[in-house]
Amino acid sequence: MRVATTGSALMLAMLAGCGKDPASPPPKAGPVITTGASVTVRTTMPLSSSTAKRGDIFAATLEEPLRKGDLVLAPKGAAVQGRIVDAGPGSRPRIAVELAVLQVAGRNLPISTNAIERGAKTDKAGAPAAAAVIPGESVIIFELKAPLTIPEPN
Repeated sequence: MRVATTGSALMLAMLAGCGKDPASPPPKAGPVITTGASVTVRTTMPLSSSTAKRGDIFAATLEEPLRKGDLVLAPKGAAVQGRIVDAGPGSRPRIAVELAVLQVAGRNLPISTNAIERGAKTDKAGAPAAAAVIPGESVIIFELKAPLTIPEPN
């Protein structure tokens, strides 16, 4: 019985991959957007130092397409994920954000940008507001810290 069980287990392990599509080759590297290029996004929700925590994710969309010459590599409206890199209340509230993922043609591409920091507004007496806020629908311009390769479609 033990041999039959072991044999059955081996057979199941060998057949586990049967019937599945063969692994598709990795996508071919496509055009590269160079370090220093601007990435302009529009936030989809307000971000506040009073509620955000380091590591929180936020959603945005490309406000302008990413281009290489006349070729559009990522269209306006493409989904982007950013992350909070700093959010602090206190005597000088601040919030800092960066981009992390760009969605192009159904693929999530890691993206590395500079961090953009906003401080709390001050009143006429110079006292800061209780929180730093990036309003929803804000347009923010980031800069690529590393080249971004857009894979060619399969």
